[in-house]
Amino acid sequence: MAGRKTDIEQEIRNNLAGHLSELEGERNPFNATIKHNQVRAYLEENLASLSSGNLRQHAFNWSGVQGINLVLEVPGREPGAPILIGAHYDSVPGSPGADDNASGVAVLLELARLLHGGSPRSPVWLVAFDLEEWGMRGSQALARELRSNRSKPRWMASLEMVGYRSIEANSQRYPFPFRWFYTDRGEFILLLGNLRAHRVLRKMARVLETAGLRTERFTVPFRGWAIPPSRLSDHSPFWDIGVPAIMVTDTAWFRNPNYHSSTDRIETLDIAFMASIVKGLALLIQ
Repeated sequence: MAGRKTDIEQEIRNNLAGHLSELEGERNPFNATIKHNQVRAYLEENLASLSSGNLRQHAFNWSGVQGINLVLEVPGREPGAPILIGAHYDSVPGSPGADDNASGVAVLLELARLLHGGSPRSPVWLVAFDLEEWGMRGSQALARELRSNRSKPRWMASLEMVGYRSIEANSQRYPFPFRWFYTDRGEFILLLGNLRAHRVLRKMARVLETAGLRTERFTVPFRGWAIPPSRLSDHSPFWDIGVPAIMVTDTAWFRNPNYHSSTDRIETLDIAFMASIVKGLALLIQ
């Protein structure tokens, strides 16, 4: 049994490394169009083949550019509103975006693989968001559509930079006054949610910890407006339409010195850390 678990763990790590190598590189529709299109095609091919769900494009327009979210709808054993787990696939100019956010997309792809041939308890939507780096445009467009259709998800999680870990002292920073309450080592995954997400936040932390992760939880009131950094990912448009939503993150620039720079590369990431996130989220949704 131990050998089988080791094999599964190694397979997850190998797949994550393979996805990262395909995703890494400057990718956006403004100055890195070719790579942006290549990554979208890679995601479409893999999401369509890695799960028994239905894949669709969700197109939207912003500032003269057409963005495309990719939505994989996996049916559940029981009817009801879906769980939505998303990650953005664009990157900022000048950065290969390995942690931001190839890491989140790689985890999303592995979740799709683990769902292949099976059926989670609740319906699950796996969403690759476009144009997050330009103000969460893709998630805003999808959230607006879901609100107008009165088809809100049961809860939502945004995978936003999930690959950087450090056990070094003082490797974790915080805005004042949070540094007095949390560890100074960047070895945890942060689960940040709105008040509506309080129950699922607690359950997610418990399940991720069974997968070997250290977690920290933080709940923000008023849709995060009092703490602006808490809104900087694709969960915030879902906060704005009243959905319980969580950002799963390594805390970005509060830990990773390569944030939004040319040094945000695969070799800086901890793939074992990412594999534990995959295993934990798979346990949570299956």
